[in-house]
Amino acid sequence: MNKLFALLGLLSAFVAFTFTDHNHELCQGFLPENDLYISEFQLTAGGLDQDEFDDVLDLVQDVYGPEIAADGDTLVINRRWSDGVVNASAIRRGTQVIINMYGGLARHPEVTRDGFTLVACHELGHHLAGAPKISSTWQPSSWASNEGQSDYYATLKCFRKLFDAADNTEWLAKNDVDSTVEFECDLQWQDRDDQVACYRGAMAALSVGKMFQKLRGDRNPPEYNTPDTIQVSSTDDRHPDTQCRLDSYYQGALCTQDVGVELSDSDYSEGTCTRADGHVRGVRPLCWFKPPEAKDKEEEPRKPWWKRWWPFQDQIVINAEINPQVEDGPYW
Repeated sequence: MNKLFALLGLLSAFVAFTFTDHNHELCQGFLPENDLYISEFQLTAGGLDQDEFDDVLDLVQDVYGPEIAADGDTLVINRRWSDGVVNASAIRRGTQVIINMYGGLARHPEVTRDGFTLVACHELGHHLAGAPKISSTWQPSSWASNEGQSDYYATLKCFRKLFDAADNTEWLAKNDVDSTVEFECDLQWQDRDDQVACYRGAMAALSVGKMFQKLRGDRNPPEYNTPDTIQVSSTDDRHPDTQCRLDSYYQGALCTQDVGVELSDSDYSEGTCTRADGHVRGVRPLCWFKPPEAKDKEEEPRKPWWKRWWPFQDQIVINAEINPQVEDGPYW
């Protein structure tokens, strides 16, 4: 009997540890795991210097610190300028909303000031972007929004909040805008300030997309007019491919939802543009997102874990061909 109680105690401790969200790090980071390291003493053409690194993170702290504090939490930005790691990450520790920003990423030749800002927005997105959340066999939903959703949030909400109309007008005077971006942003947005904000978010995404391409060794560069044609059979929480990530950032910039409308942890449609509401542009790309096909399907109660378990359920099946009539994958 004593052995039984001891076993039950260990099991309870394991379950408590497994399901706690009080100290959880996204181990994969902004980028998939990589061995690239750019020290602060390594000369590179491009990238940010330390003053620019701090200026970006000061802006994020000034805008989001009070907003997060209003919800009873504390924003902590760990500024690891001396660390050459080419990545960024997010942690939730109690009431602390933590993002880790590394100097190695800021010094990457393809990173611009706006691109680095977008990375910070992505990491905040893990905390604030709402559904869909990262899920696993033992934890159906965690505190963290998944990778594609965090990309989408970065331009949908965060980037717009950080820069006002005057900032964007000054940016436009100094930068060229891709013709596809200009056409589609003008088509989506009626107000000139919104159009310019859309330009800026989309162009920042291309900076980050070029870095993805180099790190992954992709042959073809990501482009605004060559969207990823893959359609997933179930929402993929992992890092999307390079083109798919650019698509997410670009669509976030094109979504005309008000920046002040918050996102929901349970309803993916709140504060976003969805196909179900008739939107064609500004929607989450199907290369990582599988929208519910019917309302009754969306509201169907989730099965208990012991009925959902299957040894291969964490393997995401990706359709190699476009099929608008693709059926739902296994319901987990």
